[in-house]
Amino acid sequence: MARTKKKSPRSTRATKPWWEKWGLPATIATSLVGLVFAFVQGYGEKLLGLDGGTPETTPAPSAPVSPTPSGEPLRVTKVTPVQRFDDHTWVMKTALDRPQLAQVNKEIEAAGGLESEGGEAIMRKLGAVEAEMATVEIELEGNHPKGVRIIGIQAQKKCSAPWSGTLLYGAPQGSVDPVKLGFDLEKPTPYAQYIEMDGRDLPSFRGDYFADHKYTLAQDEQVTFRMAARTRTQSCEYRYQFKLIINGKTYIQAVPKESDSPLLVSALYTDGLDGENLCSPYKRVYAWNSYSKGIIKGMINGQNPTWIEKSEAWPFCK
Repeated sequence: MARTKKKSPRSTRATKPWWEKWGLPATIATSLVGLVFAFVQGYGEKLLGLDGGTPETTPAPSAPVSPTPSGEPLRVTKVTPVQRFDDHTWVMKTALDRPQLAQVNKEIEAAGGLESEGGEAIMRKLGAVEAEMATVEIELEGNHPKGVRIIGIQAQKKCSAPWSGTLLYGAPQGSVDPVKLGFDLEKPTPYAQYIEMDGRDLPSFRGDYFADHKYTLAQDEQVTFRMAARTRTQSCEYRYQFKLIINGKTYIQAVPKESDSPLLVSALYTDGLDGENLCSPYKRVYAWNSYSKGIIKGMINGQNPTWIEKSEAWPFCK
């Protein structure tokens, strides 16, 4: 006779809820369950992008940024008038009277004489400009990451009659200082030309300099140009216009820039027949003391005036 296995009777002992095991009231347990459920649901929606926001992603690495040019393509580091060691003729727009001349002579003597750098600076501060030809040295640096190509230079000019206030005459006693680039302000559009020195006369200009030369400046690369502007019949204010190629595009940059004072030069008044200098158009005329034909009045008082009266000098004009 088969034996029947008896089932174990179910336990009738009641099991305590978890919150009672932890000694918590039922109200607190209910609150905890709600908080846990809300947190789990919200975090899951955020992970799946179901909360209306943007799923969190790992940002892609940024591409390297090329330097951006700031300012003009050419950085102008210096525009310096070139000191003249031999030609000391100056022209002023205004009349310089004798008391003013005496003060200028004192300042020039204290600065080391007319042939010194300080002497020239005093003349420029006075408002005088070079006669017939003015030379400057322009220092430049490339200011573009892709390079700057200089393909030409022209002079932008505004001219009128020569100045007629004061002539301070001190013509060259020897050769003119050599210059690399020349600009003939008598031309409608002056451009950079070669210069040929002709002894004591003003140099002659020929050819087109930038037809044979081009300059390419990398970022911060430097170049210096020594340039002379000449006029025989007028006074001119002018700026040099650099024609540039940058990243395949043409660009024009003025030196000095439009917001700065222009460069200046004035011709002398001359007799059209033989080219001899004329004094009559000027309100005041003085000569460098090297033209003295005798004892200079100022020397009697122990002074050595740079500029003397026209009557104390050998004839140099009509």
